This record gives sequence, structure tokens and C-alpha cells, in this order.
Amino acid sequence: MKKTLQELVASRPLNLAILFGLVCIYFALPVPGLTEEHYFIPLIRELNHDFLKNDWTFSTTFPDRWTFDAIFALPAALLPLPVLGWSGRILCWMLILTALYRLGSRLKVPTPLVTMAVLLWIVFGQSLFGGEMMLGMFEAKSLAYGLLLHGIIEIIDQRWNRAAILWGLTVTIHPAIGMVAMAAMAAAMFALGLFKREMARPAIFGLLVAAPGLVQALLMMAASGPASNADWQFVGATFMKLHFDPTEFTRGQVLVTIMAFAFILVWARRNRSNSALALVATFLAFLFVPVIVGFLAFFIGEYRVMVITPFRLFPVFALLLFFMSVASAVASPAGRRPGPWLSAFLVVTLLGFPSMFRAFRTHRSNLEHVWARRDDDMSRSFDWINDHVPKGAVGIMPPWRGDAAFRARRAEVVQWAMPRYDHLSEWRKRAEALMGGVPRWVIDRRVRDTGVVWKIMKDRYYSLRPLEVLSIARKYGASFFVTDRDYPFPLMFRQGKGRVYDVGSRIGNTAISQDRGLSLLQSIPDRG
Repeated sequence: MKKTLQELVASRPLNLAILFGLVCIYFALPVPGLTEEHYFIPLIRELNHDFLKNDWTFSTTFPDRWTFDAIFALPAALLPLPVLGWSGRILCWMLILTALYRLGSRLKVPTPLVTMAVLLWIVFGQSLFGGEMMLGMFEAKSLAYGLLLHGIIEIIDQRWNRAAILWGLTVTIHPAIGMVAMAAMAAAMFALGLFKREMARPAIFGLLVAAPGLVQALLMMAASGPASNADWQFVGATFMKLHFDPTEFTRGQVLVTIMAFAFILVWARRNRSNSALALVATFLAFLFVPVIVGFLAFFIGEYRVMVITPFRLFPVFALLLFFMSVASAVASPAGRRPGPWLSAFLVVTLLGFPSMFRAFRTHRSNLEHVWARRDDDMSRSFDWINDHVPKGAVGIMPPWRGDAAFRARRAEVVQWAMPRYDHLSEWRKRAEALMGGVPRWVIDRRVRDTGVVWKIMKDRYYSLRPLEVLSIARKYGASFFVTDRDYPFPLMFRQGKGRVYDVGSRIGNTAISQDRGLSLLQSIPDRG
């Protein structure tokens, strides 16, 4: 009986099933959720160009997503979105989780401890700064991370052909992740003297598999229009602040991550016989280089460097490998466990982590917020637009609401979550027209919290003056306006706080000239 229980506890299929179930519960968001809201639109438009007709943000294809869109465009056309979303999530989650158990076995971590390490990694948000996640929604990066992790394992096992295919596919699916990770792994293998003559042919084959991704990256760079440093600063101070702006990262988050990194390096050095641990630790060390570049670029004001997303890979791998290394230390034989000094350093590092219970409560609160937003008054306004506003109409809608496009099925002036890197200056102008510029005290780094910046800009949208609304409508061809405030425009729909106004074009039986509207509103005092 005791032996049977031990076998059950150590069973990888059972551990994988339990962990997968917990992941499903932990990320139980409606479809589309979070990043899926702007990942699915290009998928749908791939075969249905009338979807969001006249929308400026999605009027172009995104070169860095061509492969992902090409693979999943047909399923998006054939399957209901909930089926597509959940199928994609399950595919990515299983790909990543199976890779983590394989990696744990190479690092000589018992299966139950792998489960605990991954659970802790998830509860702490998968990264302490930078906002990156491997496990989450169905998007290109989740698929790329799964391929990348399996590719690392194939390199550990020295199966070069499989490794070449997986790394090539990683670059093709997500060039930004694949290219940075490939460079770091190549540097790690060179540093450890792992290059062999027989690797030449697989390496060439891998580059051929990666060619579509390399072409995508080159096209993305070629498509980039003239963008100023100020444009990149705007991106980094607003929507991408969580990922681009080091002032968003607390010193404690960065310090604890670096301490975790140091523990990994020291533990790998103490266990030189574990070649897998040495490889991933060296790989992580080279992933730290873009972080240094990112900090330097930020503090000298070269915001354009942020295009390489320097804070993406290191924090998420550092936290994952830290918990794996701790599990390895716990499971190691008595004679090889950390000494008193390293154990004390580990305790200090763990004490520096944020509260696990607070992290869990924050995650639960975010889940509740997303589900509550699904049926709020603004969502009902979007549903009404879908049923009553002619297709092809352009609307002034809250640009941070990713669900607006899916529920309204109508074009909008700009989508905040999708910077057009090929026309970044135009994207910035549109965003500033709706939500204003970034306050000087934000640019001067006197605020760390992304939520504060977002609240400022959302409040700005809800405080637009009537003349500003009509000016935006005339400039960008918008015919309706969604808000939660009262305006002196023809009211088309109202429920609770949600309001839809006619701001200039013929919609249904209502017609009002924008020029006439402007003249009529000259006598109306602007609201602050």
C-alpha cells in the first residue's frame, strides 16, 4: 500500500493532470481574454476582410505574426471563438507543462517537486518584473515558449536535429522571442565548449526552418515608419509601461530577481556534474545582457532600443529556474546540499519575495474584474452597436477596451493595445486625441504605477469636450461615440452608464451634419 502511494505521488501523468487542472482554474478567463482580444482579430481578418471594415489599427497585416495567423486563420474561420480560444490554450498549456516536467527530470528534480516549483512560479506571476508570462492566453508567444522549452531539452540531450527544428519553429512563430533566445543559447554553448562538428548540418537546417521568422523580422523592421524617440517614449510610458519602463519595476522586485539569479549560478557551480543545470544557468546569464542594455537605454533616453523588448525573457526564466534550482537543492543527497552560507542566502532571497497570499488575492481580483466587465453597461452598448449600426461605420470607442471590437463588430479610431509600429507617430496622434498626452510628471519618472497612468488617460477620454469629440469624428471619419457621460449630441442608446451618441453621419434614421453640428455647438460651454 505504501509503495503504491509513493508510486502515485511520483507519477508524472498524475502530477501533470493535477497541475493542468489547476492551470485551467487559475486562468479561467472568458474567450477572448486579455491578449486574445487583439490576437484573434488579425486571425479573423485573414479570411474575412469585411470584419472590422475601415478599422485603421487592423488595416495592415502584422509581419511578426504572419506564421501564427497563417496556421490558425482557417480554424478561426471554422470554429466558434470559445472553441478556438480554449483549444489553443490547452495546446499551449500542455506543450509548456510537459516541457517543464522534462526539464525537471534533466535537472534531477523529483516529479512532485517539479509540480511545487511550477505552482510557486505561477502564483508569483511567472516574473517579478517586466510583466512577462509563458502560461496565459492563446497567442503566438505561448506557443513559441512551449517550442523553446522543448528545444532546450533537445540540446541538453544532444539531439541536434530535433533541437534545430524546434528552435527554428520558435523563431518562425515568434521572431522576437526566438531570435533573442537563440542568440543567448548559442553564446551559452560556445562558452561551455559544446559546439561540435556534427552540429553544422542541423544548424543549417534549423536556420532554414527559422527563415520565415527571420524574413518576418526583416519585414517588420522595413515596415517601421519614421518614428521619433518621443513616439517610443509615449509607448513606453503608456500601454507598454509594464514591459518597457524600469520605473515601473520596484527596486525590491529587481533585487530579488537578481538574488534568485545569483543563487542559480552558485548552485550550478556547486553541481558541476549536472551539465543540464550548467547549460540553463549559462543561458540565463546571457539573457541578462538585454536587461542591462534596456536599463542603460532607458536612463540615457534611447527609448527606440525598447523595440527588442529587453525585459521579456530574463525575468520569466529567472523565476522559473530559481524554483527549479531550489527544488533541486532540496532533493539533492545530504553531502551535496547547499552549505550554511548558500542556505542563508536562499532564506534571505525567499524573504524578499512578495506575499504569496497577496499575489493570489490580486490574481483572483483581476479574474473577477474581467468577468464583471464582460456584462457591464459598456459591453451592452457594444452589443447594441453590433445590432443597430451599419457595417463599415467607424466609432469613437474607449481604446483600452479590447472587447469593443469583438462585441461591436465595428471599426474604431484607434486600439490602444495594438501600437502600429509601421506608423507609430500616427498611432500616437490618434491615442493622444482620445486620451491626451502623457503628463510631464509621468515622463519625469515621478510615478511608478501603470494603473495611475492608465487612470489619467481613461479620465481624459471620459472628459472630452463636445468640440473635441466632433473634431475627432470629422478628422477620422467617426460617426458614433461611446461614453458614460452626458453630451449634447443625438442619443442613440442608453443603458445604465453606457451611452452611444450620433456625432455626425447618417445612422439609422438619424442624420446630422458635422459642420452644422460644430456651428451649433459653438454656443455650448465646453465641459472640463
